[in-house]
This record gives sequence, structure tokens and C-alpha cells, in this order.
Amino acid sequence: MNSVSGDNQGPCLFSIKVNDISCEGIRQNLKPLLTSASANDFECKSELEFLLLRAAYYDLPHMNLYGHTICDAHYNYLTKRFPRTACNVCKTIFNYDSNSKNDLRRITRIIAYGIWQEHQLSVFDETMCGGCPKKLQKKYLTKDIIEESGNILSWLYDDNTYFTPSTISSTGHSVYQSNDDLDLQCDRKHHFKEFLVNNGFQGRVQMTESYGNMLRKSRQNFLRQIKIILLFILQILAPNDFNQVWEDLIEFHIEETKQSYNIDGKFGIVMGCISDAYGNANHWSTRRQLLSIVAQEVPLYIIQQFIPDTSNAA
Repeated sequence: MNSVSGDNQGPCLFSIKVNDISCEGIRQNLKPLLTSASANDFECKSELEFLLLRAAYYDLPHMNLYGHTICDAHYNYLTKRFPRTACNVCKTIFNYDSNSKNDLRRITRIIAYGIWQEHQLSVFDETMCGGCPKKLQKKYLTKDIIEESGNILSWLYDDNTYFTPSTISSTGHSVYQSNDDLDLQCDRKHHFKEFLVNNGFQGRVQMTESYGNMLRKSRQNFLRQIKIILLFILQILAPNDFNQVWEDLIEFHIEETKQSYNIDGKFGIVMGCISDAYGNANHWSTRRQLLSIVAQEVPLYIIQQFIPDTSNAA
């Protein structure tokens, strides 16, 4: 074990993601875990990659891991083999009354990534029964998920960039995240979750640093969870009228956005012209091209002021 001790101990990278396990024991550097010889899973090039997948660190940003560590407690937890006694998918994903114990096998990398994208659950290397794979494969064995799951941690192996003590690149930008920054990030997340729990919140608290990389359904699930948390906080700030505050907040944002686009000015003239062209177009492809001109920059509800039949699917 390549351990570190004393004042030079770097933060345990896994304390953020696997926060139900408290950091204990000696901390070891991450780079020795990056060799192929340390890999204990045929789907991973290294033990570090295996540990990150077990921790569901799919949204780990590209960052310099020099100085970061893993403590004994997290290492032992993440390398522990799951008992193959019952399916972990039947009840959790398919809402069956019980978990099957028939024809048990491990959950593969691709299936685990697909489940994480949709449900934000950590299931890599856990157990599923013989009846679940067919349904899961039909859902998750897509070209996008196969490619993403295979490449999502490939950046780890650029050790000249991500395992060096240099903090500043020649361009003035850096992929390095200091230990202090990571500690601060960890503290903020911990204190926020602690605040919610201490005030009676019983739901999940999902956090991500790669919202832009989520699949559409994962984004929708994430937004639903955020809405639940925000409504809970509003109950503290305005306990008697929190639903009204929520509705007014949305309406205020929409009105504020409308004003920023100056609908009655030049923007309105341009959108009026696009609306006329959209109405006169005879083919759906022409209409789609017209919408693509503004869709990246203008919110849907603003576009609908001029083209009412526009939808998310347009």
C-alpha cells in the first residue's frame, strides 16, 4: 500500500460520493491503483476504475487527481464482494413485491450505467436475477449507452495531465482541483444534506457535476428531485403559502425573461417574421429548420408566444 500520513494527507476522493461510510484508517494514493495489474474486474483496466464504478462516480469531472487519496474504510467497502443471495433490481427498478433468488449473476458495466442514468442508483457489480437482464438489455443496450459507459473514465489514463503536481497549464487554465477546493466542496454538500435531514427532509439528495451529460430522462428525474427539495425549503421560508410562492416564482421568472427579450422591440419583429415563415412552410423539415434558428437561444415558452403549436418534440 502506498500510504500517506501526517499533514500531507490528501482528501479521500470517495468521501463525497460514498458519504454513508465515514473515512477511517490510513489513506493511500490513487495513482498506484491505476495499473492494469491491480485490476480485479474484467470490465476495468485498473482497480481505480473499478472503485470509481463501484462508487457510481460516473459524473466525476476531469480533474487532477494528484494528491487525492482513498481511506481504508472506503477501500474495504468498495472492494468487498457483494453476496449473490438475491436480485437487487426486481423491487428497486421493476417494483416487484420481492427480489428473485433464481439464476443470479452480476450487474455489468453497461447495465449499471444505464440504471444510473435513469435512476441515479449505484448498482455496478451487484446482483440481478435471470429474469431481469432481458428487460434491462432491451432498455439500455443502446449505441449511446454502450459508448458512454466504455469511455466515461478513459481520461484517467492520461497520467501526464491528471496525475502530476503541476497546477497551471501553459494556457493559464488548469484541470487541477486543489485539496482545499475538494474539502470545501465536500463540506458544502455534507452541511446541505445535514441541514435538510435535521429539518425533517426524508427524500433523496442527488448531486451532479455533469448535468449537461445526462440523458433526457435522467435530467427529468434530477429536476423532479430538485423541485421536491426546493418546495421543502419554501415550506421553511413561507410555511403557510409555499405553493403560492412557488407558482409566483415561476411566473416572475417567465415575466422577467420576457422583458429581457424585449418582445415588443426588434426581437419581436424578428420572431414575427420567423412565425410567418413557419406558418407558410409546406414541409415539416422546413419548419424544423426555422425552429432550429432560435431553439438554442430562446426558451420554449417565449417561442410559443409566436408559434403556439410548438412543443418539446418539435
